Amino acid sequence: MRKITWLICVIVLLLTACSSQDSEPQTQEKEDQHFTDQQEDETEEKEEVKTDEATPAEDAKLPEANIVFSAFEEEPVPVETLDTQHMIKIEDKDITGTSIVYGDGEIVSFFLNHVYRYDVESKKEIWQTRFWDSPSQMFSLEKGILHYRGFKNIKGNVTTGEIVEEIEFDQDDGYEDDVAYRGVYRIGSTSQAVQVTNENTEKTVKLMENEEHDYIETALMDTIAATELDGLVSTYDNETGEQLAQKEFANDTRIFAKDGTDDLYIIDSPKENQYGHTFILVDGQTLEEKSKLFVNNASGGIYVANEQVFYHDPVEEMLVALDENLKEERYRIAVGGVSHQEVFDSDEQYIYLIDNDPEDPSLTNLLQFDAQTGEMKQYIQFPHMGITDFYGLDKKLYVKFDGTEADDLFYVIDEEDVHRSMDK
Repeated sequence: MRKITWLICVIVLLLTACSSQDSEPQTQEKEDQHFTDQQEDETEEKEEVKTDEATPAEDAKLPEANIVFSAFEEEPVPVETLDTQHMIKIEDKDITGTSIVYGDGEIVSFFLNHVYRYDVESKKEIWQTRFWDSPSQMFSLEKGILHYRGFKNIKGNVTTGEIVEEIEFDQDDGYEDDVAYRGVYRIGSTSQAVQVTNENTEKTVKLMENEEHDYIETALMDTIAATELDGLVSTYDNETGEQLAQKEFANDTRIFAKDGTDDLYIIDSPKENQYGHTFILVDGQTLEEKSKLFVNNASGGIYVANEQVFYHDPVEEMLVALDENLKEERYRIAVGGVSHQEVFDSDEQYIYLIDNDPEDPSLTNLLQFDAQTGEMKQYIQFPHMGITDFYGLDKKLYVKFDGTEADDLFYVIDEEDVHRSMDK
C-alpha cells in the first residue's frame, strides 16, 4: 500500500513539473509583448514631444532676403566732411540749451526756465520767453509752429515766441510721458494712469491705474489702445476706455501698433532661449492670433514702422526687415552688432538707426534708409560717442552729444538745405 501511495505522489510531481515548464514560455511571451508595447508607446510620446518642440524652429525658416547694404563694405561719410549747405555744427554753451531748432542762421534754444531765439554768429538775442517748457518730446515743426511736450503740451510760434496752443495736464495726475499720436487720439502715461485723449472733443479716458508708478508699455492704434505690464497685454476702446481683451504671456513682452489698423504686434521673448523671439500679429479687439513667426536668432534692433517689422540677427550681424504680416523677409542690412542702446526713429518714408560703429565703438553711425526697400539714403559717422538726443523736424535731423569729448554739441543735417527757414 505504501509503495502505491509513493508511486502516485511521484507521478503527480512529474505532471506538475511538466505543466509548469509548458506555461513559462507563454508567460514570458506576454511579458515580452507588454514590454515591447510599452517601449513603442514611450517612443511615440517622445516623438510627439520632439515634433512640438521643433515646430517653432521650422516655422522660422523663411527664405532669406537679399542684403541691400553692408556697413562692412561701404565707408561712412564723416559728418565733418559734409558741406556747409547740408550740415551745421553748433557747439556754444552760451546759446545752446537742452534742445534747439535751427534755420537761416538763427537758433531757438531751450534752457531750464527760458527759451531764446539767437543769431548764431553774433549771439544776438532776438526774443525770449519764460512761458515755454523745456521739451521732453519733439513732435513737429510746420509753418513756423513747433509742437512739443514738456510739463505741458505746447504749440509755439518760433518766429514770435508766442504760444499758439497749450494743454495743461491735470495737477493731481501730473504731466503725460511717452506721448504718441494716431489720428485724433493721443496716448500718454501720467504718474497715476495710462490715458487716451480725443483732441477734437478733449475727452480723456483712463485705461489702467498705475499707483505703483511702474513703466507701462503702450501702443496706439486707429480706434484701440494697448498696454503691457509684466507680460499682461490689455486692449481698450479709445473713446470709452472699456477693456476689450486681455492675455497674459509668461516671458518678456513688447507691443507695437500696426500702421493704419487696429491690429497689434506682440513680441515675446522666451526666457529659456537667450536670442529667441516670437513675433505675433493679433486682432486688437480680441487678441486673437492672425499670424506668428518664431525667430531663433533675434537680439536687439526690434522696431516696427512703415509697414515693416525689424529685428537684429546677432549671428549673421544683420538688421532684418519682415513684411507687415510676418510672412516674408523684405530685405537685410549688414550692420554688425547692435549695442542694445541703439536709437530708432522714423518718418513717413525713412527709418533712422543710430548706434556705435561696428568696428570702433568710440564712433557713432547714422543709417538713414528707405523703409520699403532698404535703400541707403545717408550713412554718416560722428567722431564721438554718448549720443543724448536725436529728433527730426521739418526734414532736418538733430543729433546731440554730451560727454567728455563733446558737451552740448549739436549737428543739424538736411539733405536739401540745412539753412532753410524755420519760419515757413
